[in-house]
Amino acid sequence: MRHYPAECAVCGLEEAFILEAAHVVPDSEGGPSDVANGQLLCPNHHRALDAGLYELTYDGAVWKNPTRAF
Repeated sequence: MRHYPAECAVCGLEEAFILEAAHVVPDSEGGPSDVANGQLLCPNHHRALDAGLYELTYDGAVWKNPTRAF
């Protein structure tokens, strides 16, 4: 929370008490466990990321099916 704005990197939700840390490049794909490889996400966008609905890049979210983006 000290390193990023207290909002979801995808939708901008500002409820800090529910935000979660997520890896841009997942640990399972060799992503480093450091602040530079992280973003804050709301629970919905964290689950959508884990489900493979979109890819989180350093430039933002890239939805696999843009018509389903939320």
